[in-house]
Amino acid sequence: ELLRPRKNILGAATMRAFMPFKRFLNSLRWRVLCKKNVPKLRFYQRGGEWGVAWGCSGESDIIGKFNEQIERALKNEPHKSDDSALIRVPALIERIVLSLKNDYPSANLAIVCGFWQELGGLVFRFYSMDMRVNNCIAQQEDYACVGLDTSLAVFVLESLHNSALVIEEGIGLAVFATKLIKDTAEGVGGPTQMLTYRMANSEWKEYEEAYIDSIEAKYKTEEVVELLRKYWGRKNPSWLPPLG
Repeated sequence: ELLRPRKNILGAATMRAFMPFKRFLNSLRWRVLCKKNVPKLRFYQRGGEWGVAWGCSGESDIIGKFNEQIERALKNEPHKSDDSALIRVPALIERIVLSLKNDYPSANLAIVCGFWQELGGLVFRFYSMDMRVNNCIAQQEDYACVGLDTSLAVFVLESLHNSALVIEEGIGLAVFATKLIKDTAEGVGGPTQMLTYRMANSEWKEYEEAYIDSIEAKYKTEEVVELLRKYWGRKNPSWLPPLG
């Protein structure tokens, strides 16, 4: 059912994965579906102290207002070596979202956000917030999905994600999930935007469209549907007609 063409879906999925813990924590990765090709991924870094990246789903004008306000506020954050930024930055995001909700009650804005800080070792936090659903920013685990309908993205990530994924594998999974949504959801399309942060190298990277296209070319939605049919057919011999 999830892979049947659906209407009026706008999704944004964000995920991060870690290399095996004994080696090194090194990855934060994002992908966001873009409506009307509007870039929805941003990041800010305060030297080697801390950094934050966020992706938005919703109306372009509200996203623009949020980006403008959060970037201005982050630049005004004080330089401190304690863990206060770990508390202040998520609270800052929450405060701006609530302010926009108060000014634009009917607006639609959902956010996923990753935050890291160097505190004698790398500390990482992952958050999401949807102004239509709640008034609080919530800490997440490995991934989060925001948008009008995230059922397919959640299904794919729940099925395939694991904490041992390296960055390259996570990118492939993110692009794969995005492609399935673009192929099956009406109104979703355009280029996929991808941003990763390698903590070990303190390096942000934005991926070129050609690179993402090369990954998308490896996956055919029709083949995925057929693989799912065969898999569930073997697991359930008495299973009735396959997905239509």
